[in-house]
Amino acid sequence: MYKKFGIAHEIALMMNKLKSATALTFLAFLGAGCQNNIINDPELNPIGLTKTELKTAISTEVIALVQTYITTQFLSKADLRTIDQKQRTFVAHQTDLNGDGDKELFVAFTSSYFCGSGGCTVLLLDSKLNLITKFTSMDFPLIASGTVENGWKDLVCYSDGDRELIYKNGTYPSNPSIEKELNNYKAGIGAELIFSSHLEERTIFSF
Repeated sequence: MYKKFGIAHEIALMMNKLKSATALTFLAFLGAGCQNNIINDPELNPIGLTKTELKTAISTEVIALVQTYITTQFLSKADLRTIDQKQRTFVAHQTDLNGDGDKELFVAFTSSYFCGSGGCTVLLLDSKLNLITKFTSMDFPLIASGTVENGWKDLVCYSDGDRELIYKNGTYPSNPSIEKELNNYKAGIGAELIFSSHLEERTIFSF
């Protein structure tokens, strides 16, 4: 089900109004990626996102580096002894947040070990896999906004409301739940969907 998030709620309302064939097309778009005609169709893409593929192509080399980072730098040996193999899952997305030509990397853990009622642990790493921000209790969708402050795109996520995360002093705020709540947020030109509210529709990796 969709969260009570401005974007998701708007999509849900729209789908109730669409004819069944169109709704099925839109569902396919959400689950398997989009075609250019859907991106450019204001009826099927009412929030104007420029990138909406859920199956983001990330090289096996990058994923291998992420797996090594998680098991050798982010988690301790004690953590690894505690976490069941079935709980060692994550999804990832690459995007350039600061316009320098190098892609930052979002890593969202998907199991109950890392997720609770308030959301999941999400890491933001730079292109060399240095930690920029560890987000706690982040719920989804997560969007890179079309607006830029301090040289980095603003982020918008769900955390008991639509929350705006602004880059400052080398990082983003780590706890979305205490950040500014946005009223009736709508993604504008240049916005990018990082993670939808259905993480299971992404390629799920293990570590």
